[in-house]
Amino acid sequence: GDDASAEEPSVPEPEPYTILDPTVMPEGGVRDGVNYVAWDGIVEHLFFHPVVAYPELAFDGDSQANGIDDYMVTADEYRKILQSVYDKGYVLVDIGDVWSETTGEDGTPKMVRNTLYLPEGKKPLVLSYDDTNYYEYMLANGFTYKLVIGEDGKIAKVKVDMGQAELEAEKIPVTLKKGKIISEKAMIGNKEEVITCVSIGNPHCVVFVDSVDGLDLEKIGPVFENADIFPDRINTEFIEVLGRNKLKMRVWERGSGETLACGTGACASAVAAVLNGYADMGKDITVSLIGGELTINYTSESVMMTGAAAVVFNGEVEI
Repeated sequence: GDDASAEEPSVPEPEPYTILDPTVMPEGGVRDGVNYVAWDGIVEHLFFHPVVAYPELAFDGDSQANGIDDYMVTADEYRKILQSVYDKGYVLVDIGDVWSETTGEDGTPKMVRNTLYLPEGKKPLVLSYDDTNYYEYMLANGFTYKLVIGEDGKIAKVKVDMGQAELEAEKIPVTLKKGKIISEKAMIGNKEEVITCVSIGNPHCVVFVDSVDGLDLEKIGPVFENADIFPDRINTEFIEVLGRNKLKMRVWERGSGETLACGTGACASAVAAVLNGYADMGKDITVSLIGGELTINYTSESVMMTGAAAVVFNGEVEI
């Protein structure tokens, strides 16, 4: 699919056991009605590379897709793995609690293994996570760029670097003309439309309208999607300008129809708004969608997208 609505359903955030200090036995060996015991056995280690926040950008068939599939996991896969770990009786501990640095008799520093005190029946696990985004190619492949933690300690927002916006027609692709398609007239079906075209790893056509509420997207969406000038078909964003740097958007996605939200579509719309003089480059642009709001910041180097992180659906699938 071309946006997060096409991804596999999200799963609930895992709820790990809370261990205040695993190197100290609770008074009486009991905390909150749970018996604690000493652990001097093996401490397992689980390592993750950067997590893929937007699979539609990571697995788009380019030269990086296979490598990402081999070594990385998506956000939903990450949550499921953690939940599986908890279900198997593991609890998270800090590597700094497992080992301590002391000074030997000769005055040199040395590491000493600590005894851990865990809920009875539980096993310790150290979880390590690679840098959120450390190679340039990742900027356009949907990796998490920044996590914003709310007052409740949970992830409130996710910030993703969507890479550079592509404006050259042949690379989007659009066959209307060579060069950039910015506020160009084009025959879409039997009607002349004014369009701006952008690629954010997938193709988008942005149309500015007086109001998005009354549009019959079931009728006009397929006409745009299958227009002859879009050889790979197209995602189409219909944009109402609410004010400077404020947009309202409805989107028709190729192969899906109208969807509640589209991250790449919001980015393309913000880029088009800057190119058409409705918004400012380098400033936060608010895009209101049916499914919520996204904040987009477009510069000549990248398109940054920030949005809320929340569970929207729970379900089971038989594999």
